[in-house]
Amino acid sequence: MSHANGKARFPDGVILHFEYNGTSDVCIPNLWDTYEEMHANWRGDQWATCTCGQPSEPVELYNDYGDGTYWPGEACRKCMAITKGLRTDEFSDDDLELLVKDGTPEWIKDES
Repeated sequence: MSHANGKARFPDGVILHFEYNGTSDVCIPNLWDTYEEMHANWRGDQWATCTCGQPSEPVELYNDYGDGTYWPGEACRKCMAITKGLRTDEFSDDDLELLVKDGTPEWIKDES
C-alpha cells in the first residue's frame, strides 16, 4: 500500500495535514494541525466526518504521491474533516481536466 502526505490549504492560508492512500486514490478525511500528529495516526482506523452542521470551507488539497497532485475540495475546520474532494474521480471528465493539476502548487513551494 502506498500512502503519502497530504495538505489542505484554507482561504486564510491555514494549512492542515492529512494522509493520502495512493493505492485507492483517496484522501483519508482526518485533518491534523501538524505533520507529527498526522504521522502519529498514520494508517489508523479513524474516518472523520463532519457532524457540526456548519457549511464547509473551500480548500485546495495536495498530496505528494508520485510527482504530486492538487485540486479543489471542501473541509470542516471544526470537525477537522475533508468533506468534498476525497477522490478526484468525484469530478466529471470535463472538470477533471480543468481542476485536477499534476505537480506542486505555489503555496507548497513557498513553504520551503
